[in-house]
Amino acid sequence: VAVPHPDKVAKGGEDAFFTTRAAVGVADGVGGWALQGVDPSLYSRRLCAGAKRAALHGIVDPAELMWAGFKRAMGTAGSSTFVVLSLHDGDGDGDGDDGGGVLRAANLGDSGFLIVRDGDIWARSEPLMAGWNAPLAVGAHENEHSVPPDVAFVLSPSVRSGDWLVMATDGVWDNLSADDVESHVLDTAQLVARTQTPLAAERLCQDGAQAIVDAAVRADIKEDDIAVVLARITDVPAASDADS
Repeated sequence: VAVPHPDKVAKGGEDAFFTTRAAVGVADGVGGWALQGVDPSLYSRRLCAGAKRAALHGIVDPAELMWAGFKRAMGTAGSSTFVVLSLHDGDGDGDGDDGGGVLRAANLGDSGFLIVRDGDIWARSEPLMAGWNAPLAVGAHENEHSVPPDVAFVLSPSVRSGDWLVMATDGVWDNLSADDVESHVLDTAQLVARTQTPLAAERLCQDGAQAIVDAAVRADIKEDDIAVVLARITDVPAASDADS
């Protein structure tokens, strides 16, 4: 679910996201580029388009997907925060727990994710900042805030079937606490537990993502574009199998 800032409705906002069965990602175009006459949404959308194309062609490593997005956006002025996740089995590296899997993540900036397990926050990302209110961002024009993807923070929390994943741009994290987001996830989880079909579960996940967006808008601490992906992990193969 993506909702633009009220002043950016005409162009659809500057946040972007992609989802495939192998990987998911969210990006937030850096709004300061608008002062130079550049549409910040172009960069974030091309990042996601490049990463999605690579995922559909079999690449599942999030750092490689981030690079694929970076290459797709070359020649486009701009920069963007970016977080990319993919789900893997835990064989061979000891990271998966008790037959579970590993959620591999590459994160650059203040978009981020959290994992909810058994009613509690199991893991969450931390923002990667250049300074106060200055997130690092993927960008072809390197400076103190805009960097190539190899600066991204990479982490691999363990996951298992039944875990819930929330990915979002800073329009959520600036307005809601992790506990607030978790509460909405638990509401969705209760509804999904009573569903009978995957399609119904997918629709409820979309509704749950919209509820998080609506709560962030109501909080109105920092008005912004918002993008949210909410997914339930239903299996842990070598690549992701989740409702989103």
